[in-house]
Amino acid sequence: MSGQINALEEAMGEQLFERQGRRLVLTETGRMVYGYADEIFALGRELVDAVGGRPTAPALKLVVGIADVVPKLIVRPLHLQGHCAR
Repeated sequence: MSGQINALEEAMGEQLFERQGRRLVLTETGRMVYGYADEIFALGRELVDAVGGRPTAPALKLVVGIADVVPKLIVRPLHLQGHCAR
């Protein structure tokens, strides 16, 4: 697997992972590449479903966040009204 990662990094001309102790962690570029790869694989699954005659509805993903600088007095009422999920 490390050979494939090295080949991908070489093809991209960027480092996708950085070593932190014994772990590998995605770099900022690695996170961007991961996002594209995730979309590519989702499209591939959709293609397989379409060829197989199964209905295809692209999965929708919505990610919403609140910055730490927003005062808790504003955030807390939103959470209590059920607009926030953890």
